Amino acid sequence: MKRAFIFQSGRSNKFWRISCNGPVYTVHFGRINTNGRMLDKRFRSEEECFRQAERIIAQKLKKGYWADPSFDRCGYYYDDPNEGLNAYTSHPRFTGHFTQPFYYMADDGDAPFGMKESLEALRALEMLIREQAAGNVENVELTASFPHLLIERDWDMLYVPAHRSDEAFVKKLLEGPKLDRMSNAELLLLNDRVIVAAALGGIKIMGELSLALRTEALRSLDRMAVLKRLTGDTEEGRWIREQIAKDLASFDTDVH
Repeated sequence: MKRAFIFQSGRSNKFWRISCNGPVYTVHFGRINTNGRMLDKRFRSEEECFRQAERIIAQKLKKGYWADPSFDRCGYYYDDPNEGLNAYTSHPRFTGHFTQPFYYMADDGDAPFGMKESLEALRALEMLIREQAAGNVENVELTASFPHLLIERDWDMLYVPAHRSDEAFVKKLLEGPKLDRMSNAELLLLNDRVIVAAALGGIKIMGELSLALRTEALRSLDRMAVLKRLTGDTEEGRWIREQIAKDLASFDTDVH
């Protein structure tokens, strides 16, 4: 069970969400447009957890809360097109683990959603998950193949995953024959940005990440570091990539 409510009265502008997972429920609450807080409570059984969740929902309704019409019943989070990147419209597992402000920057080229292709990848992933949410598709696994489909099928470009990121091999690719309509450096960077955006986007929307896509994203971050070292880098860019890699590597993929 996953439910979401809002309360707006006078100066109050709050959200309150609850989700049950076996004998534990998690409440996520706070002022709208903030990260809010999360609390877990464990019960002796799944049945007792569900009963207590229903009880506290009834209490919230009596206090004047009402169902949040923008909340996806699958428990997925999508940005409001008018608001853009926002912590409030991100899964609590994302906001709780990926805490740096740059994760919500759409105008910083070093940020994971700061380039045009990265943000377009996030929006395309949102659309894909919305379309599949009503069916029986395993969306976590779907995101693993998403970068390949987006780049080759939708954008008609060459998909070049970072299976190797050693400097000699990357340099050979850069100096070799042109692979697509853009330069090889631009093509590799585009691939890496889309793969990283897909990995982060899956967590931002669903709170989950496949091991396969995390592996691809970490490889892409390694290759981006080599590409930037060869073509020009900044101290801020290096720090951001290192932080993203650290956050992705430590994200627990076994929790659902």
